[in-house]
Amino acid sequence: MSAALDSYRQRLPDMLSLLKALSLAELEVEGQFVEQLHAPIFDGMQSQDFTAAELQFFPDYLVTLDSDAPGVQADLVNALASGMPIKVLLEVQDLLEEAAPGQGRFSFGMRGSQLASMAMTFGDAFVLQSTASNLLQMRDGIQRGLRHAGPALFSVYAPADGESTLPCYLAAASAMQSRAFPAFSYDPGRGSDSAVRFSLANNPQPDVDWPLEYLTYADQDLQAVTEELAFTFVDFMLADRRHNRHFAVVPRAHWGEGLISARQWLKSPPADAATGLPFVLAVDDADLLCRVVVDERMMRAAQRCRESWHRLQELGGIHDSRVEALLAREKALWEQARAVDAAALSPAAVPAAPGNQPIVTAAVPGTVAAEDEAAPDPDKAYIETLRCSSCNECTLASPKMFAYDQNKQAYIADLKAGTYRQLVEAAESCQVSVIHPGKPWNPDEPGLDELIERARPFR
Repeated sequence: MSAALDSYRQRLPDMLSLLKALSLAELEVEGQFVEQLHAPIFDGMQSQDFTAAELQFFPDYLVTLDSDAPGVQADLVNALASGMPIKVLLEVQDLLEEAAPGQGRFSFGMRGSQLASMAMTFGDAFVLQSTASNLLQMRDGIQRGLRHAGPALFSVYAPADGESTLPCYLAAASAMQSRAFPAFSYDPGRGSDSAVRFSLANNPQPDVDWPLEYLTYADQDLQAVTEELAFTFVDFMLADRRHNRHFAVVPRAHWGEGLISARQWLKSPPADAATGLPFVLAVDDADLLCRVVVDERMMRAAQRCRESWHRLQELGGIHDSRVEALLAREKALWEQARAVDAAALSPAAVPAAPGNQPIVTAAVPGTVAAEDEAAPDPDKAYIETLRCSSCNECTLASPKMFAYDQNKQAYIADLKAGTYRQLVEAAESCQVSVIHPGKPWNPDEPGLDELIERARPFR
């Protein structure tokens, strides 16, 4: 990098001479050159008088860097702070190398992506991060970066052969899928604020922590079972041979209440680690589904990965904590005002006039109206919609089973669109305990005894 910068600086005098000649020629052709006026100006021009718009007419330097090379961070800082139109291709080959404390490296899962995040702080530098499997989808952004008048960084994760059990293309795709190396771009040419400069386009399901997909498999009775799974940072790490010691296969005979999915663990870590061992699903050599438990160090790494993803989400305007806090405050004020208005219009406050008829309003499916005199059936699933705090826990757990009404309060949209387990887990994660699972509707769903016991406090 230093050699490229030195070479570029050596070209500046020749570039300055050419720019002077072209500017003088243009003035003379237009008949506007006045020697007494313009000659002192051109004589006093120096290389630092170049603007980025003028420099872009000259060939750029393309420099490739290895993220594992010594001093790569200092080289990046020098290149991006120079203001010169240098294009840097940063090749990241390893996200998962563990480093001992004091080595000056990031913990696994963070090192490569942190370099691109750091580059955005320079403001006028174009930054694009992507995996090798996603470059075609990012081609428009790559072209914009190459045309950018200032410095540009292209950080690309292209895993080397040998460490992952997956082919390189799939290993790169899984890195983006798991948020270990998300795609993003920062383009200063699009505007003056981060809202237009920063984009998380091309990431799968960018509004949630982990992408959700459905897995269909045959159970022990050869019956088809469909389960919603999240592809987390832990799943990405499972494919790396160097980290086998963080995982252990659990025999089917030991599958029980002590195991919880890594997704559920990340959402709500148990107070006692012995009561909730996290696991991910995998397929063994016999093509059979198995559960693989994960140690705490790996789960903490997944939490750090999720926190890093949350910061990117906020930059992209997704789940902005400041905006959500403001909306929550405004919603509380609105509910207070609505309660005052309702009290003013209640029968106790307004005398009944002869001939007045009761007002009938439509009920949202899955809700119980506050005016209903009969208590809800505890055997049937329902939500106290009017008490919903819009925390998104249930809609994230099962976006097809739960939905929001016009007031952004939850109701059960389609009970059969999910499993009883998802309904119970949503009740457990609800911040205001307004979800009541009732009794299971599918007697063949596995683990019902455990789920019925867990649902008992919410009936």
